[in-house]
Amino acid sequence: MRQYVGVVDELGQAVRYRVLDAVAVRAADGTWREAPTAKQRTLLASLLMRGNEWVSVSRLIEMVWAGQPPRSAPGNLKTYVWRLRSLLVDAGHGSDRLESRPGGYRLLVEPGALDLHVFQELADQGRQALAAGESADARRLLATALSLAPAEPVDDRAEEMAAMDKAHLHELVRGTHALLVEADLAAGRPDNAITLLRRLVADQPLVEQWWAMLIRALVLAGRRSEAITAYQRVCRLLDRQLGLTPGALLRDAYGRALVG
Repeated sequence: MRQYVGVVDELGQAVRYRVLDAVAVRAADGTWREAPTAKQRTLLASLLMRGNEWVSVSRLIEMVWAGQPPRSAPGNLKTYVWRLRSLLVDAGHGSDRLESRPGGYRLLVEPGALDLHVFQELADQGRQALAAGESADARRLLATALSLAPAEPVDDRAEEMAAMDKAHLHELVRGTHALLVEADLAAGRPDNAITLLRRLVADQPLVEQWWAMLIRALVLAGRRSEAITAYQRVCRLLDRQLGLTPGALLRDAYGRALVG
């Protein structure tokens, strides 16, 4: 497993493809090049997220046209592939990176060249460090991973990426944020966790996990009354927005707040 922490500058030079932010290819001059149309960007993202794997034409069509392809989709897909090869050539990568065979395509991606792969390795290293009780190392690894992703991964325009891929990226980033909070709490730094969690509940106010973790962090920081207020606030929010009562995770956090 590669150790990325401490070599962020080197890491930045190694990454040549991006899916965590706007889908793009890094050119030899260091600039990022995007495919000219939304569907071409969706195709590029679909191939990158399955880098080095053969992806069938039918699956690519399903992702690029969100399950509603026109009759011209197979021909259009060939055109998009040709244009992506042109993009790769213009960026100095070589058209041979995008391979074809009857019924499918694959994009060759070197180790460390895709921001998602680097993110996953860092997050895995952080998880292992946290499990080993090395909270300071865990926090550094996880924070470095999250520096590769914007607050909300990928563009909010649905056509930029297949829905399944977009959901996968959101879950990865969400899980890494949760690990970072755990690392802060394990290191005895609840105030750091509270700062991050307040941003997360503001960005994603209906995610009960963030509220439960915020309540827990407030209790650990000795701010019990704020924890109870946070629980009351999320109860009102869930009732008003979704017509729901708090789940087990929130109820457990609240019970801990009541007993300090």
